[in-house]
Amino acid sequence: MKIAIPIHFFYIKYNAKQFPGNTNRKGLKFGANCQYFVFELLKHFGVKVKKTFRSSELWEDVVETKKVKRLALFDIVFFNSTEKAYGAHLGVYLEKNKVIHLSRKVGYPTIWDIKEFFKYKEYKYYLGAKRVINKSSKIPNITQPTDRVVG
Repeated sequence: MKIAIPIHFFYIKYNAKQFPGNTNRKGLKFGANCQYFVFELLKHFGVKVKKTFRSSELWEDVVETKKVKRLALFDIVFFNSTEKAYGAHLGVYLEKNKVIHLSRKVGYPTIWDIKEFFKYKEYKYYLGAKRVINKSSKIPNITQPTDRVVG
């Protein structure tokens, strides 16, 4: 299956001040941190997380998400420099070991193979993945001609 990610998602700048739960968040045109980017990308594909979790809260959540061992499309993956979920970096699993994420290191959204994360000290620990339990019926939103196609 090919997943069409709207091109505007690839122009979102990293901005640590734009995080879930920030009451001054002004939308993606002002940038996002990795969590905010993940939630907005998932929302585009009909995967909505009602609560605006930080990474450690999301890792502990059992109401809206569940931990999974086998990765599937739109699972949320967690990487960190430690084995703790606090401050973990999030990405969205696409297919064939590919993850889209927005990191401070790159500055813009990028797609990496999962193995790429382990090359960097800030991502050396793979904590695991979570799957959103309640998904809408519009998954996946595929193939729009101006979108970057992955898969």
